[in-house]
Amino acid sequence: MGGVTRSVYLTEKRLIDSGVSVRVVDYGRVRSALGALTMLTIAPATVSVVNVSGLRRFATLARLGLRAGKVSILFLHGGQIPAEYCEMSGRRRRTVKRLLRRADMVWCTNDSLAVFVRSRGAERVELVSPMPSAPSRSASAPSRSAGHPRRSGDAAVFAYLGAPLYGVEVAVEAVRGLREDPRPLLTKLHVVFYGGASADTERLARMLAPIDWVEVHRDLRPEEVATLLSSVAILLRPSQTDGDAMLVREALALGTRVIASSCVPRPAGVEICEPTADALSDAVRSGRTISDGSGLGVPADVALLNALAISSDKRR
Repeated sequence: MGGVTRSVYLTEKRLIDSGVSVRVVDYGRVRSALGALTMLTIAPATVSVVNVSGLRRFATLARLGLRAGKVSILFLHGGQIPAEYCEMSGRRRRTVKRLLRRADMVWCTNDSLAVFVRSRGAERVELVSPMPSAPSRSASAPSRSAGHPRRSGDAAVFAYLGAPLYGVEVAVEAVRGLREDPRPLLTKLHVVFYGGASADTERLARMLAPIDWVEVHRDLRPEEVATLLSSVAILLRPSQTDGDAMLVREALALGTRVIASSCVPRPAGVEICEPTADALSDAVRSGRTISDGSGLGVPADVALLNALAISSDKRR
């Protein structure tokens, strides 16, 4: 999303501590990304990993990314990817399938994405989590909550392109109901749209404008995402589908309570519920069901070290 950095930061540190040289290219900055990837196609890395949170700009970036490493990996972690694919023209669908087949490996954050890419011709598919197994002792990310105390009555919800599947309206209704409690646990909701403008974003923005306890944010910078997650009491994720949402991982790493839908496996410590307003508000009040972290993929650093070993074997 161009805003979640902790998973990349910790994975990079873990690899560096293992003696691996790492270069990170921010796909959120399209011009600089294209320039960096073009240079890497001239002198390819040992392994290139293209993180895919959505299919917008996918063809251009993936085409270059697949040429940027001797072993190329597409890492799909956006739960909305199958829906975006269904809305594409036939020509663009063929491009996606061709790139999935061209990659040496396709990593997915859950089984539903893995089934989707296998049915489109991808052969080597693995389940991988975007977070590393454990940060090294020296890899403590800079504190990004200093000067921003946590506000006990605030919650946040994020939506890529304002898509309905992220449950913004569910979160709004849940907080509306909680505000009516004698001692409300939540009184304000931050709604964050990212990925640029869309019809859904504009529709929701118009709907939310008259509500004085809702604050709308658009396309926050990485440090702004971290500050917001550090300052709210709860991250709400009532999504209808998902990847291994990096926002969830980021919030957990910053010590923020997370309540998410049970549509996919969730990291340990996440409170889970059905993606309805009543279930979400009940979870805020009680927090009864907590994920044990089962059903998630191999940690990113382990998967990358395995890919490096495969690349080494290829050169022998």
